[in-house]
Amino acid sequence: MSQDPNDKLAMKDEASSSHLSISSHVVVQLGAELVTDVEQALLELAKNAYDADSETCEIIVEPDWEISPTDPEYDLLFPDRKDTADRQKEKVGRLRVRDCGLGIPADAVNRGWLRISASLKRASGEQAKQKTKKNRTPVGDKGLGRLATMKIGTVLRLKTATEGESQWRTVSFSWADFTPERTLDQVPVFEGTNSEDFDGPGTIIEIIGLHDPAHWNNPIFVERELVPNLSTLISPFQSQDNFSITVKMKSRVFELETLHDDVLNLASAKFEFIWDGSELSMKSWIAPPLFRGVAGEEGQEKFDLVFNEINKPKLLSFLANKPRLRDHNIDIKPSDPWLLKFSEKNQFQTFPTDKQYPGAINPGPFHAEIYSFMFNEATKNKLQQAGMSTPQMQSMATIAIYRDGFRVRAQKDWLRLSESQTKGGSFYELRPTNVLGFFALSNEHNSGLVEKSDREGFVDNREFRGFMSLSQRCKSYANNILEATRKTYNEFATTLFVNNPIPPTSHALTKQLKDAESESNQNIRRAKSTLSKALKELTEARTTLNLKHELSVDVRSTMSTPLEHASTDLIKSLEALQLIEEKLVDHSRLSEAMHIVRLSDDEQKYRLIEAAAVGLSARSFSHELHHYVRQLRDGVALVVDRNQNYRDEKIREATKMLSSVTRELAKLVATIDPLLPGSRSLKEKIQLHEFLRKYVEARKSFAETKGADLIFNTVPTSLDLEVKFSRARLLQIVENLFNNSLYWVTHGPLSHGRERRIVIETTETGFIWYDNGPGISPSLESSIFEPFVSDKPASEGQGLGLHIVSTFLEAERCSIQLSAERNEIGRRFKFIVTLSGATTAHQQPKLFAGND
Repeated sequence: MSQDPNDKLAMKDEASSSHLSISSHVVVQLGAELVTDVEQALLELAKNAYDADSETCEIIVEPDWEISPTDPEYDLLFPDRKDTADRQKEKVGRLRVRDCGLGIPADAVNRGWLRISASLKRASGEQAKQKTKKNRTPVGDKGLGRLATMKIGTVLRLKTATEGESQWRTVSFSWADFTPERTLDQVPVFEGTNSEDFDGPGTIIEIIGLHDPAHWNNPIFVERELVPNLSTLISPFQSQDNFSITVKMKSRVFELETLHDDVLNLASAKFEFIWDGSELSMKSWIAPPLFRGVAGEEGQEKFDLVFNEINKPKLLSFLANKPRLRDHNIDIKPSDPWLLKFSEKNQFQTFPTDKQYPGAINPGPFHAEIYSFMFNEATKNKLQQAGMSTPQMQSMATIAIYRDGFRVRAQKDWLRLSESQTKGGSFYELRPTNVLGFFALSNEHNSGLVEKSDREGFVDNREFRGFMSLSQRCKSYANNILEATRKTYNEFATTLFVNNPIPPTSHALTKQLKDAESESNQNIRRAKSTLSKALKELTEARTTLNLKHELSVDVRSTMSTPLEHASTDLIKSLEALQLIEEKLVDHSRLSEAMHIVRLSDDEQKYRLIEAAAVGLSARSFSHELHHYVRQLRDGVALVVDRNQNYRDEKIREATKMLSSVTRELAKLVATIDPLLPGSRSLKEKIQLHEFLRKYVEARKSFAETKGADLIFNTVPTSLDLEVKFSRARLLQIVENLFNNSLYWVTHGPLSHGRERRIVIETTETGFIWYDNGPGISPSLESSIFEPFVSDKPASEGQGLGLHIVSTFLEAERCSIQLSAERNEIGRRFKFIVTLSGATTAHQQPKLFAGND
């Protein structure tokens, strides 16, 4: 049944008469949700002054300001006072934000300022923002800054004038008129002119009818809350070029707080990072207060001992010759007040990948500085002398993000410094309550970092993930430097404290403590026994003498002999107690020395627990996988059997693929099984060549799925080396080397546009393992086999793989070391594994004709 064309036309006409509208109250809801507090509201207005090329921004607080009945804004505040008799001056309070910028042209007021969420500063498409005449890149572009004022007062009045105008043009409206029953176009807006305080060009934003005038009238609020809070929203580290902000209240003028070098140089450590788009430059400075810590008198005594005239040069020499510090390019003669300086650079041909931030790309150049403070008594006193109290500094403790000097609000701990406390990180790492710092961005170079409409952080896009990935690298570098220097200092301090040139191990100190405690307990028991016996004999002797006091002198003399013995025993007991006291003193000293070393052990405890948890998970995972592999095989076999009747080619191809995947999965499970408890300690004779050949055969297809080629080369003159080794441990050694290589050939800076190779070569004493990835970072060359040392992002690994390799080899009198040979970018990249210590006796050589 066809429809009458006239009906269609009628429906069209009916639809065209309808339209969408929006309640004006939505603007109030937006303002309430998008603006956090008064300080953020004032910051948005200050940004407008900066964008207008003004050199100043004055925030003028007038809590006692009175509005005249003849003022046009009087009707906006008191719409019910129509009768002249009711109209009189009212103290309503006013806040003004004044600049001496370019002013806003009349058409821009209508097209931009009066249009919610419109901004003439916003860039179109992918074009960069147009710079101002003073070469500033606009920092405000959301078109929502005026919504911020509803946090402060009722009526908003704009007064502006451009070059050549002789009075202010004004626009005003009341936030109270944005009611649910009104649409936006029904909200009354008043336009006019005003000559009060005219000194144009420029702009004044007036907020009339303060919500809480008594609060604004409190000088303590302005001085101790408003100004300090504003100081954290505008960078206190770097003054903006020809732009200053002041707060005026009555006769007082407040400058925003700044952090000068005389304050920042009291930090115990300073870190500076510069990312230029392809290279990350990292520098650090360490001051003596880092080693003083925040401990009491005992900490001060240790610090004074280490830094006296005799020991300080020894300390510097000790630090300079420590490999893990030397590899970070240590300088022991930086300028005052710093004791040490480190510097290094990481170059990236392609932007580094990070599993935690998938799809990350270059966010654009930025600069960052981080200052770590030790708030001990000495530092507190120096801060006071520099005009900054400790509570002030601690209230500013954060690492902020600033764009062109204006803060981008983010989570309090957006850099995740507290992770070290909750996840068992190092005792020496950065702590959120002890750091001040900033990451400086710009609209010109970091336009891909897009702020949320509420100014509470960034939109989660690829550029933001790139920024987070790089900032986490900066944090890791700072923590590594702090940990390395503090641990090395403790090693040196321990040698002085226990008067032993070789720092005792934690295990050795623990044994000494237990031995001392045991011996003390034995002495105490002996003393108690001796005293009890002596007291008993004394009591008996006295009783006897009292009963026999009429006996002859000779008899009494004879009876007093037990007393003399008892006295002697008591003296011995006192001597024993003296020995106990001495032992306890030694015990106390050993406890102090143990505390120094135990700090390092406690730092690693939680990480080792995490590693153990992963091992337990793998154990359970392996057990379950066997079951699922069997089910997969049975299921595939059933499908193949049923398909014989149908002979469907697609089903045949699918089952073939499933069979292949199942075989690979079974191989993977087989590599885990030998690593489980019960199989690691069993040693057997292993032909190294055959072992490596089978390993390559098992893992080659997996490497190919990652785009890498696993190659096994046998040198013609090499021995068919036979070793007596735990097969499980040897398997874990090569598996850890394989996983390490596979990561770097696929994630490293040289991973793109080239063939990825992992190579194993047998030698007369073992084998060589290498790949064509980036190689070992120079800063890690001397510490690459230590636990928890890695150049990977924290989300990619714990730095245990190569340490496990080294530990398993050392247990069998074997070794692994870095070859001196360097790759195309000047890094060492070959691991030489020597198995001579595990070779079987009377081994006969067997030569190979060529590569396998």
